[in-house]
Amino acid sequence: MIPLSTATKQIKNALYDTGAWLLLLTLKSKDESVTLRICSNTDNVTFENQEFIAFPFSIDEITESNKGELPSISITMSNVQRLVQAYVEQDESLGSGWSVHIDIVHTSTLLREIYYDFVTTNVTADESHVVFQCGMQNPLRYQFPRVRMLPNSCQHSFKKGGCTYSGSDLTCSKTFKDCRAKFNGATKIPILAFPGIPTMGIYQ
Repeated sequence: MIPLSTATKQIKNALYDTGAWLLLLTLKSKDESVTLRICSNTDNVTFENQEFIAFPFSIDEITESNKGELPSISITMSNVQRLVQAYVEQDESLGSGWSVHIDIVHTSTLLREIYYDFVTTNVTADESHVVFQCGMQNPLRYQFPRVRMLPNSCQHSFKKGGCTYSGSDLTCSKTFKDCRAKFNGATKIPILAFPGIPTMGIYQ
């Protein structure tokens, strides 16, 4: 059971209500290059200094179980103008692995008390709707250890994280030769590889 403040309990138990309960949805891509904040309302809503845009969407009923099943829900958004689909198609994972945060707040208090976190597992789209299938994070999908010990291939994402290259090149083969060329032949380069490992196999 989710603990609620006294103010929220009074609103929930009141015989009549002058406000409304809102769903605030935050979607973030895995690299956080895309962040969508939308609300189930006719007007935009400002919540914790962030503006949520009024946009039509619906969420399956969120249920609780004591039988050990992983919760799963569907989030359906309007796709008439292809706005959300465009963000999904630009993502290298096509919308999978995005973080989903759902806040349920009342307009009179706007307190963060009821919230849920999910991860997108699949996305489908047609001319009318974009549907995000959401579930819990599965630990079996995580690579462990996070860094694979490859002898001749860099583990950094190009121009991100530990890759400090800021030139005009758009691609990288992630090899020592390519990395040295991008840094003008320097002997110290930010490549995350392990040349001391024999090249007959991959060690983890």
